[in-house]
Amino acid sequence: MAPCAGDGCAFAAAALLSALMRMQPCATLWQDHAATNYFQHCQFVGAEPVMDFVAALSAVGSKCVLAQSKPPLTDKDVGCIAEALRDSGIVELHLTGNEITMNGAEDVAAALRINQNILRLSVGDNSVSDEGALSFAAALKDNTTLAWLDLQG
Repeated sequence: MAPCAGDGCAFAAAALLSALMRMQPCATLWQDHAATNYFQHCQFVGAEPVMDFVAALSAVGSKCVLAQSKPPLTDKDVGCIAEALRDSGIVELHLTGNEITMNGAEDVAAALRINQNILRLSVGDNSVSDEGALSFAAALKDNTTLAWLDLQG
């Protein structure tokens, strides 16, 4: 089988994930919705989907470690993750040691305003800047479930 490439890759992956989730009786509609949104947003912005994140989307209460990714996650990647994070059941997300700037931080902070499932978030050792940190502070006015936020580094 030829490797997946180009625009069709994201749609093929989304279709496969959707089909697999329909086979599992415990999969909920919103989990499928989050994964579909993720793949569609990745395709729209031209980002490569991060399959570890897709796996975490499929389980309620999951932990997703994307720290020091190879290649490092960029704002474009994190924008896609943030879009799906709005509807996900992920409770712990580690994005430490990537190439995330203020723009990526603002995307994740905007998702936190909506997501009331995430309990732990780590975005340290990135280039988030003071403005990005302020975005997280503002998001915490709406998010009452986040118990741990790491911005060190």
